[in-house]
Amino acid sequence: MSGIDPQIICHRLHINPAIKPVAQKRRNFALERVAIIEAEIDKLLAAGFIQEISYAEWLANVVLVAKKNKGLWRVCVDYTDLNKACPKDNFPLPRIDQLVDSTSGNQLLSFMDAYSGYNQIMMHEDDKAKTSFIIERGTYCYKVMPFGLNNAGATYQKLVNKIFKEQIGKTMEVYVDDMLVKAPARADHIKNLAEAFSLLRKYNMKLNPSKCTFGVSSGRFLGYLVTQRGIEAHPNQITAILNMKSPATTKEIQSLTGEDLYIYLAVSDSAVSSALIREELGAQHPAIELSQYDLLYRPKTAIKAQALADFVVEFTPTAEEEKMVTKSKEKADDTSPTDSNLPNDMWQLHVDGASNHKGAGAGVVIITLDGTLLEQAITLGFSASNNEAEYEAWLAGLRLAKELTIKRLAIYSDSQLITNQASGKYMAKHPRMIQYLDKVQGLLKEFPTFTIQQVPRAENTHADALASLGSALDTQFRCFIPVEHLDRPSIEEMEPIDSMQIDEDPSWQDSIIDYLVNGNLPTDKSEARKVQQKAARYYMQGDKLIRKSYSGPHLICIKYPQTLEVLCKIHDGECGNHSGGRSLA
Repeated sequence: MSGIDPQIICHRLHINPAIKPVAQKRRNFALERVAIIEAEIDKLLAAGFIQEISYAEWLANVVLVAKKNKGLWRVCVDYTDLNKACPKDNFPLPRIDQLVDSTSGNQLLSFMDAYSGYNQIMMHEDDKAKTSFIIERGTYCYKVMPFGLNNAGATYQKLVNKIFKEQIGKTMEVYVDDMLVKAPARADHIKNLAEAFSLLRKYNMKLNPSKCTFGVSSGRFLGYLVTQRGIEAHPNQITAILNMKSPATTKEIQSLTGEDLYIYLAVSDSAVSSALIREELGAQHPAIELSQYDLLYRPKTAIKAQALADFVVEFTPTAEEEKMVTKSKEKADDTSPTDSNLPNDMWQLHVDGASNHKGAGAGVVIITLDGTLLEQAITLGFSASNNEAEYEAWLAGLRLAKELTIKRLAIYSDSQLITNQASGKYMAKHPRMIQYLDKVQGLLKEFPTFTIQQVPRAENTHADALASLGSALDTQFRCFIPVEHLDRPSIEEMEPIDSMQIDEDPSWQDSIIDYLVNGNLPTDKSEARKVQQKAARYYMQGDKLIRKSYSGPHLICIKYPQTLEVLCKIHDGECGNHSGGRSLA
């Protein structure tokens, strides 16, 4: 298969230069799975999709994924490391609900699917080697765009938008590799198909005949059944509901009051009309029509209260744990330094670091003006000496104090060397110590007033206990003392890459901040009243807008690009795209 001309489009990998290439160690498979993998590799070689390669810097493993058909397997490549190094292409995909809505009501439809659509786009010459993967008999790389790359869908959508730019929205609807030719009148369908075929030949895009259907009045498009009458629920999606057993007892009826209503609301909230759902389900499943039993539907008003109660129960320490913590705090209070010369309006910062055979950790304790303790234990995920762990504790404590906008700070540490280096009495000679010292002194400049004092280890037991907690593998205190994990030393933080400054779009926060800081309101009375009402729920902390809360934590309001960073972290975690792009959309 010749594929699309690279002059028209090819797939590029814009890898972050600050990220080092990752070569995964080859995984071992059972003999029967090795045979499946090698058979697939032979097919790809015969099709000209891959080629052998040597000295690959980026190297991934293959993964076997079971297909819906029992006994069949799909051979995929684990491009997790490569995808992490590539920025997300924010090219917009079409909205599925709009595509489906614009498809209904046509007399004739033709559904087309490209043959190995992604593989018809070539990889850029400079990026072929980066798609390398390893199997038992050697290493290979893709000459064409493979599945699994996080921006592959965006590249394919760019291609179809370029090919069918005059037809989309008029005679065609396209979502990545799903193409549909439509015609409100039967007489126009052949002409519309001819235009589509002409463009497919022009750009050398191949179709998969086994997945194409031409000249029909209805069909499945993006998970919905589109017909001339409109949009209907696909039978496969409501089979479970239709096959539900009708209730025979009062208890079974009561159990369905929440179940069926939830299903009803969930389905009716989709593109399928609620009238159609009632028509489809009401006739075949009488349990949904429950009005004959005089049952009333009311919202569960106690959900928030129950969630709050569960939260309190989960994070409330047991009596034994609370007793141990109280003893630790009392001991820390009894041994805390009492400097009669210390002003009453200075916050106290106690820091300590620890390094042993189990690992390295740091402890930070901040004592507020009213005596409240803020504790932080830090686990260092890298090899560190005692002095390096001590410096990490200093940096973590100063960063936390800066975040709290503390202006007057008294710092206590039991390390004579680090204390005297930070105060300027000693010089640092080792290169790593010089780097740490520069960072500490840079942060100290953020505080208008600060003091540094060395204290005996016996007077720094609280921070020392937290440092030991951070260096320990497991402990009972972790359930209610926050433990942070540092993957690399603070002196090795990546410097920001120089980039073009992009002006931010106007934000909803601007009017509220302007009112809270400067007292300015919009000239329009209605808008001014809205801003005043909203502003009552916010306050300023430095240059940050904070949203108040009566029962939960106060929330920092963020703007772009922080919003993008937060969304990326969310979608890389438990809310990630495990079900596929189409289902997520």
